[in-house]
Order: sequence, then structure tokens, then C-alpha cells
Amino acid sequence: IVGWEVGGAGVDYKSTYWRAADGDWSVDLSLLSAGTLSQIISALVVGETYEVTFELSGNPDAGGGLRSVSVNATNGGTAQTYAAAGVSLADMNWQTHTYTFTATATSSVLSFASLE
Repeated sequence: IVGWEVGGAGVDYKSTYWRAADGDWSVDLSLLSAGTLSQIISALVVGETYEVTFELSGNPDAGGGLRSVSVNATNGGTAQTYAAAGVSLADMNWQTHTYTFTATATSSVLSFASLE
């Protein structure tokens, strides 16, 4: 995935298996078990507050129920946990979440990590 580093057990980059929240692609953060996505964000202004808005659902093929993800920015952020559940492949029940952090450096690593 251009601009992102994949870690942990890997991720699955989906295009047509289920309907994406927006656009054509989505990411399943648990390929075989917990995976991660991270990216260096730069040109931050120290002391400024930043918001990262994202859509979250859970893979309905994984037995239903809530799926959790941890989001963190290394310079100024505190890890936060978010959860959501997908209903079906036709109704992913995408939920909008916003992660907020205040920059303590001019760059930071933003990461999304599956907790499943």
C-alpha cells in the first residue's frame, strides 16, 4: 500500500470482497492474526493539534462481534482504542472515528494496529 509500512502478521488490502466505506479499497488489519499499518507524517508544527479521521468496521467473516484497533502518533499522541462490528459483507456498518494528537516534534509515526 503506497506510503504505508505493513507489520505484524500482515494486512489484507480489499477491493471488491466487501463495500469500502469510501472509494474502492479498504484494509483488513488481521490477515492471519494482528497486523499493523504505519506511516511517517511530516511537516507538523510543534504544539498544533491534529485530527485523523478514519472509518472502522469489523470483518463479518471473523465470527461477528466487535473488532478493535489501536491508533497512535509517536510524537505527541497517546494510543487510543476504537471498536466496531461489521454486520455482513453487504452491510459493513462503517463507523467514523477521529484520533487527535498534539505534535511534540515536526514528524511522527502514525500507526493503526489490530488488537485481534
